[in-house]
Amino acid sequence: MENGYGEPYCKHCGLTETEFKDSYYVGCPDCYKYLRNAVLEAVAETQGATRHTGRAPKTAPDNPELERLIREYERALVFNRMDDADRILYKIHALGGSIK
Repeated sequence: MENGYGEPYCKHCGLTETEFKDSYYVGCPDCYKYLRNAVLEAVAETQGATRHTGRAPKTAPDNPELERLIREYERALVFNRMDDADRILYKIHALGGSIK
């Protein structure tokens, strides 16, 4: 939306593009829709990109299937299901994992 001066603004709260650029604060959730170009430009300026390019957290599993199998293996041991534990351990090793 543009106001009477041809400047984009938020239809919900009235924040103008100039006001946003001065503070980098939006006035309401709708500002992201109505001032989309200004918001993306601000993100690109401050972060160098408009898309996340960072690394995964150190706690993120490299292989979710391997993590799931390890949990399943531990559960099988707790409940003394040794045949299941052996079968799961074989799958863990096949995926290149190991049990500590």
